[in-house]
Order: sequence, then C-alpha cells, then structure tokens
Amino acid sequence: MGNNKPYPPSWVDRFTDWLDSLPVPNWLLIILVYMIAVLSFHIGVWIDGVTPFGEIDDYWLVNGIWAVIGVSFLLVLDQTANKAIDKFAVLVPKKKAELESLRYQMTTIPAGVALALTLVMAIVLAVALYFDPSFAYVGISSPISYFIFYVLVVFSYSFAPLMLYQGFRQLGLVVNVSPCGPDQLVPSAALVCVFGTDHDLKLFLGGSPEFKSLQQFGSF
Repeated sequence: MGNNKPYPPSWVDRFTDWLDSLPVPNWLLIILVYMIAVLSFHIGVWIDGVTPFGEIDDYWLVNGIWAVIGVSFLLVLDQTANKAIDKFAVLVPKKKAELESLRYQMTTIPAGVALALTLVMAIVLAVALYFDPSFAYVGISSPISYFIFYVLVVFSYSFAPLMLYQGFRQLGLVVNVSPCGPDQLVPSAALVCVFGTDHDLKLFLGGSPEFKSLQQFGSF
C-alpha cells in the first residue's frame, strides 16, 4: 500500500509487527513474553516479602497467562485474515491495490481507537489499585512492586477490549459487504467490496478453473 494507508497503525500493530519481524517463531516469542511476565510478578512479591525469595508461586504461573492471551488472539486473527486474502489474491492479480487495502483494514487497528481503549483501561486499573491495593495482591507495599504490577496488568488487560473490537470489526467488514445476511455468510463476501457486488465478482472470475472449484464447495 505504500504510504497510502487509510489510518495509522496502533501501538498493538506496531508491537505485533515487531514480533513478526524477529527471526524467531511467534509461539516461542509468546512463551518468552509469558516467562517475562511470570518473572516480573515474582520479583514484585519477592521484594515485598509476600513470597520467600526464589520460591515459585503457582498463582503467578497461572496469572502470567493473561499477559499473552490477548496478543496471541490478535496474532491468530491477523494470520487468518492474511491467509484468506492470499488465497483470493491468485484469482484477482489485477486487484492487488484493493486487496492490500482490505488486508490492511482487517489486520490493523486504528491508532486512535487502540489508544483510547488503552487509556480507559489504564485509568480504571489505576483507580482500582489506588482504592484497593489488594487488587494486586495482599501485602503489596514497594513502589517498585506497584510499578511492575501496574505495567503488567495494563498491558495484559488492554488486550481484552482490543481483541473484542478487532474480532467484531473483522466480522463487520465481512457482514457489511456480504450479499447475504449475517446468518448466511459466504467465503466470497470479504471480496465483494473489491468488485462492488457479488455479481461483478462472478463475472470477473468467469469460467476460470479456480472459480469452478470454488463453486463446487459452495463458495459462490
């Protein structure tokens, strides 16, 4: 798409793009993020003396999962959308720009939306922690522990509204351009916006072998 992007990418997309750019499988990076989160939680409770130094608490092993669920979900959403568009790209090579625009919208959260949702979660969590420190854990006292816990929960909890937003947004992109109702979605629906109508898409593909194969599977 070059620089002709409909809107700037969010901090989440910059983060996931950075993960994708690393010469390491995503699943391994997710494990690494999980381990960092678990270690950070333990550093907090060790500093406060809630847990003896060096002792591993199962509670934080479980809670560390929340640090990676959201980002994992968004990575899967992006990969699914990219694979779907790639499959259709071979059928419509002359519509590269339109497909790339659709790809961008289906895999990129608007920066303003992500920032707003993140700030809301940050404020809510700050208020909760201020009025009830035990929201973190009983015995929290060190400023370092407060900082560690706050940063981790903001990072973890911010993904909850973001993954819901992006999940429904992707569905909306399909529903809004689908020739059917929400209960009658077809695999070709996401490409209708490229051609204007489902009829135009059929005419464009015509009698190609690929189109006939799609017809056999009920895609058109």
